[in-house]
Amino acid sequence: NAQSSFEKLHRLQPTFTSKMDIYAYLLYIDKSEYDKITTLERLANDMHQVSVNIPETWTVIGYYSLKKKSQK
Repeated sequence: NAQSSFEKLHRLQPTFTSKMDIYAYLLYIDKSEYDKITTLERLANDMHQVSVNIPETWTVIGYYSLKKKSQK
């Protein structure tokens, strides 16, 4: 599925940023038992280290923030 493809892509190329906002959205809406907040947090940190000057980074951080807030 798309989520596992994005996961593999990010694992192999952590500096690849294109479309990572879509991956973050998939993690955000995922209702599976596996806790996606840690994956979103890692993705947000990785994106922030790569570039703070692209919209994908801030979209990923936004999804992470929303997911974390919804778990409280």
